[in-house]
Order: sequence, then structure tokens, then C-alpha cells
Amino acid sequence: MNKIRQAGASAMPALDWGGVTRRGFMKSLAAVGAVVGGLAASGCERGTEQGADGRPLLALSAAQARTLGAVADAVIPTQPGFPSAAQADVVRRFDEELSFVAPSIQSDLQAALGVLEYAPFLYGHFSRFAALGIPARREVLQAMNTSRVEILRAVGNNAKILVQFFYFGHPSVWTAIGYDGPFGKMPEQMSEQRAWYAEHTTGGAA
Repeated sequence: MNKIRQAGASAMPALDWGGVTRRGFMKSLAAVGAVVGGLAASGCERGTEQGADGRPLLALSAAQARTLGAVADAVIPTQPGFPSAAQADVVRRFDEELSFVAPSIQSDLQAALGVLEYAPFLYGHFSRFAALGIPARREVLQAMNTSRVEILRAVGNNAKILVQFFYFGHPSVWTAIGYDGPFGKMPEQMSEQRAWYAEHTTGGAA
């Protein structure tokens, strides 16, 4: 399989990166991926799609949520005692935070997920990222993290960092890592932003 991938890579024409901006490249590759996957014709709007938990998504599309969830499942700890990415609400917290950032940042992160979803085709996998098995996902992420292409490195590394940030920030993970919680055991105070997000995705439940 490795020989096939190497042969495929050697047969690919050299790419000219001159004059291509970071954002332009990411959006172009994401757009190509959308066409290949038939996503461009879906006609879905933000706020009308649902995550795997059945609740509305406010910033991510359902496809982007699946990609992020696939990253999470590939990079979080697998030892006994650690919750799953779904139990730690990784995708939900990402969607929540993304709902309140500037549109340009939203666009960049959404485009990055599009790049990640179709990155496996660059490494000899004939499948989108979310459809790969976990070992193959890890292989693709490792290849991206060590790529000579700066944008691929940025997408791979930042996806991993963001997932782990939200994962280890969830109370369900604290016992597994030996963290006792905030000083003084003070309960979390729901911010106006988080209350607004909860209202629009759970009917007001925190």
C-alpha cells in the first residue's frame, strides 16, 4: 500500500504555490472538495442543520461537524476512564465558540475543515476523512503535520490543538487526568453568550 501511495505521489505534477494566499488556497481546496462530494448542491443553510446529538448547529454544517468529530475521535486519549469526544461535547463547544467570532474567522475555520475532509486524497486514500478508520485518520493527520506545505501543516496541527483544548476543558475529563476542578469548587457561571447559545440550540437548557 505504501508503494502504491509513493507511486501516486511521484506521478502528481508539481504544484505552483506562487501568488496563492493562505485563505485563497484553503477556500479553493474546500470548494473543490465540496464539488467532488456533492455538498455544493445541498442548499443547506446555517442554523437548519443538526449535529450528531440531534440539536441545531449555529456555525458548522452537519458535514463540518462530522469532520471535526472524526478528528476528535482520532486524537483524544483512548485509555479506560476517559470520556468519548461526544461525551465531552467537543463538536458542540466548537460550534458554540465559532458562533461568536468574526465572520472572517468563521470562514477560515470552516474552510480548514473542508481541506481536512478531502486531505486523504493527497495521501493515497480514496475516501474522505470522516469515512476513514481511526488508524488511517491518524496517519493522515501525521502526514499533514509534517507536510512541507505550510497550509496543510497549519490545518492539521490547529485542528488537533482546538479539539484537545475543548476536550480537556470539559468537566467529564477532569477526573481522568487528576484535576480537582476550579479553585474553591465554585460552580460555572453561565455567560450571556453561552446562555444565548443554549437557548437557541436546546430550548433554554444549559
